[in-house]
Amino acid sequence: MPSRTYDDPAPTPRATASATFSPTETIAHHRRRLVVPRRHRVDPCFSDDEWTEITTAARACELTPGGFTSAAAIAFARAERRAGLSDERRRLVVLMDANADLHAIGGRLNTLTRYVNSAGTPSPEPAARLLESVALAVTHVASAVTALPTAGTKQPSWPTTPAADIGRCHRRRSRVARRNRTHPCFSDSEWADLTAAASACGLKPGGYAAAATLVAARSQNPRAAIADTRRQLEELMNSNRQLAAVGNNLTQLLPHLPIADRVLVLVRYALYAVDRTAAAMAGK
Repeated sequence: MPSRTYDDPAPTPRATASATFSPTETIAHHRRRLVVPRRHRVDPCFSDDEWTEITTAARACELTPGGFTSAAAIAFARAERRAGLSDERRRLVVLMDANADLHAIGGRLNTLTRYVNSAGTPSPEPAARLLESVALAVTHVASAVTALPTAGTKQPSWPTTPAADIGRCHRRRSRVARRNRTHPCFSDSEWADLTAAASACGLKPGGYAAAATLVAARSQNPRAAIADTRRQLEELMNSNRQLAAVGNNLTQLLPHLPIADRVLVLVRYALYAVDRTAAAMAGK
């Protein structure tokens, strides 16, 4: 099979699966990982009360405390020079919700696949309704992916700055022991942004990361507060993983339910959208 580049035109959803790709090719996608090493590390510490706030927010974002700390630090460090921040966060939340819906419907599809693989005979009408729901969920993910702002996207300027919030959240020495520690790591470009933002606030990188984490954890919507390129890429990886799982189940169902062929086309289109968006976003 010839190698595919991100400049290739995406197949349209109306194409037939047999004419454009094999079912095996549909699921031949892997999680995209950042190839840039993260060699810079800080070790912010938190009190027990702060740790409770952070772990609660991290769980809401489906992240580890360290992942939440790194995402918050970079999101706030880059906020002052980024555009359309509120809209960018809103679009990320839409993708998160679409991924959650796909995960739920994917569980039902997996149950049907196990039943068929155990020599069961699926009822045509319920199976058709399930595949329609899968198609709708896949389409929503694809729409949310393509709506994410990528490199070169022009957005309205974001009028406010988080520097004042960071300054207010900066903690002085405390008599209460800060026994809870995270170890977020950053790439060279992320480190440059972090150190510049910390310097502007008169803080060390570790202090800035701690303050940004607390601001994000105490916000009304922690998932939106940490929206940034890193978090968007992580959510795109989640989309890729969910879509690949759906594609795998559809491939197994295809001999028993030929109508799964149409949904496979949508999965292929959505996976291609994820790849193209991630490639463009990596250039931000």
